[in-house]
Amino acid sequence: MDGLPPHVVPVLLTSLFAILKVPHDFREAVALTLRCGGEADVAAALTGALLGAHLGTRAIPARLRKQVLYSENLVDTADRLFRAHQVRETLATALSHRRRR
Repeated sequence: MDGLPPHVVPVLLTSLFAILKVPHDFREAVALTLRCGGEADVAAALTGALLGAHLGTRAIPARLRKQVLYSENLVDTADRLFRAHQVRETLATALSHRRRR
């Protein structure tokens, strides 16, 4: 099978539609995605993941956040990855400036 499976494009478009329609309301964007039908569970999960990443964990309803297994470990790992990325970017910038001299 070459390329994407046929159901992927509608899922991505449904999720993108909801995110663009309601970019600052996690709950409403996920609800809109679910009302669209089709592969609604996958599209809603994608919508939630993208909006959660964009808006931050505080935008996700507390009852949903509570259900995540090992959430403290996930947040700790994400924080460490973000700090490592910042260090890498800082070093890359410093090296770039140093080479220009």
